Amino acid sequence: MSRNSTIDGLKFILSFMVVGLHTGFLRDLSGLANYLTVNGLFRMAVPLFFMINGYYFYTTIKKNKVCQWFKHLFYLYLCWLGFYCYFWFSMDKNISELLLTLIIAPYHLWYLPALMGAGSVLLLFKHIKTRYLFLFLISMFLCGLLIQYAGHAELFHHRFFKDYWLYRNFLFFGFPFLGLGFLIRKHLNFIQKISIYWILCGFLIGLGSLYLEVNFNFQTFGKYKNMDLLGSLLLICPVIFIFCIRFKWSFHSQNWALSANAIYFIHPFFIWLLLSFNHLTSVINTLLIFLLSLFSSLFLIKINQRFQFIL
Repeated sequence: MSRNSTIDGLKFILSFMVVGLHTGFLRDLSGLANYLTVNGLFRMAVPLFFMINGYYFYTTIKKNKVCQWFKHLFYLYLCWLGFYCYFWFSMDKNISELLLTLIIAPYHLWYLPALMGAGSVLLLFKHIKTRYLFLFLISMFLCGLLIQYAGHAELFHHRFFKDYWLYRNFLFFGFPFLGLGFLIRKHLNFIQKISIYWILCGFLIGLGSLYLEVNFNFQTFGKYKNMDLLGSLLLICPVIFIFCIRFKWSFHSQNWALSANAIYFIHPFFIWLLLSFNHLTSVINTLLIFLLSLFSSLFLIKINQRFQFIL
């Protein structure tokens, strides 16, 4: 299917959110403002990335290009895993620890195995009726959400329930949002009939519920508890995505999408590179890392034209 420039523009905005999330945006200005962005607003980024992939995955299935899709993701994962091997590989780890690291994936690269796993689950259930698939993916998300909140509330004293990979994974995180994007594309004719009034209402309700949930988490768990899953994301993320589909802006956007991918993959390198510059404010640090990542994306896009497993 043809490119949607609005979605490509959204990806570029989301890439900034990911950088801000990892650099502690507004950390030295206000504890609450930092929490509202890093554990609130910016948490929309990864679910929306999954939804975008789910939206295009529908066409991938229809065109019988699923094998190419998985192959590209696998090579992409190997490429960036190799690039960051200095930071995650250690001779002190035994074989089982290394295998677990490769399966879960270090740092931000967890997104790629989660995307492949979520795609595998979606392939198994792609033919079931929409209402059953919708209920299934919502139930999976709610399971992950409950595990996360139970762990933070210390309802279970075993350390196992505090491991983030128990809920931030392909089944409880990736699959629900990938599936939502898939269903939106499947019922695109209906989605395109939704009026701006209902989209605006959904956005305001979603934004309000996001604020209330994040503020509750801040007051209950404190500013040092990171929340990967938020219940309100189930509303506000689809609403934002539907808006981007419903109201398109036309511009040459392919490089925007590739830049967003490049920024996502390269920005941790600049975070580590600038660790010694601890005198920078969180805002300056975030903007500097984003700009360095954006500048690097120009070269990565050029390299990707020759080796198409980079982005």
